[in-house]
Amino acid sequence: MKVYNNLKEIAAIKNPVVTIGSFDGVHVAHRLILKRIIKLAKEIDGESVILTFDPHPREFLNPDLKIELLNTKEEKIQLLEKIGIDNVVFIPFTLEFSKITSRDFIYRILHQKLNAKKIVIGYNHFFGHNREGGFDVLYNMGRNLGFTVEEIPEQDIQNESISSSKIRNALEVGDLIKAHAYLHYDYSISGQLMEGEPIFSEFGYRSWLLNINNTKKLIPGEGLYYANVLSNDRLWESAIMIKKDAVIEEKSIHILLVGDDSTMIHQKVEIIFKHMVRKCPEDNDCNDLKRILEAIIIKAGNPF
Repeated sequence: MKVYNNLKEIAAIKNPVVTIGSFDGVHVAHRLILKRIIKLAKEIDGESVILTFDPHPREFLNPDLKIELLNTKEEKIQLLEKIGIDNVVFIPFTLEFSKITSRDFIYRILHQKLNAKKIVIGYNHFFGHNREGGFDVLYNMGRNLGFTVEEIPEQDIQNESISSSKIRNALEVGDLIKAHAYLHYDYSISGQLMEGEPIFSEFGYRSWLLNINNTKKLIPGEGLYYANVLSNDRLWESAIMIKKDAVIEEKSIHILLVGDDSTMIHQKVEIIFKHMVRKCPEDNDCNDLKRILEAIIIKAGNPF
């Protein structure tokens, strides 16, 4: 897969089949669009192309809003490559770019720069300054510029539409069952292992703290989780405690590794969340916390 960090880098792309969007999470609904452009590209001996944005438009347009994303840029690239996309273009979302009208975007970027042959968009998708462009604008301009447009219907699971916002909300309350169903993969966070506060040490276990690489990455809601920790191709069973500091109001991730290895300090790891065991126990609930931790350790491969 070819990755471009701006429009100027783009080399000639053969018969481009294009889609546009942030694709945060690369979730189930996104994948239908992505699989469709891959299929259409093969039918016309062309290449699939994703136009996405960096930073996320919401981050740029609402600088005072704390943005929590499902994927880092690197994670998004890995997911898109695994699906089989040929080209991904990260358009720098600047003040100048935010003012481009939908018609200018279609003519200057989709037509002149890419010479798109087919364009696929998701249900109710809008783009351009003030989100003025959508399927109708694309369809009408495509008739004159020589490309066709296809809209993918809204997708749902158990009669609920799928969106990145709903996945974020599910993670915030620890509903990993819903989040993973919508994502079609287990949510994960990467970072470095550091010596942690003695949250688990009072029960006789070493405590680690995760130093997260990307501060915009969403951290699930407070609670005790069962997870796998991946480091150097080795998978560790683990208990994860997510707690919010009452003073700075930021979450921290505390880790108990089953079969702990003290040489892992400063190593890069990936926490792969499996399910929430329970909300954070109260301070006076230590016996219950110890029982849960021991259950995770004893039944590491299949807790609860």
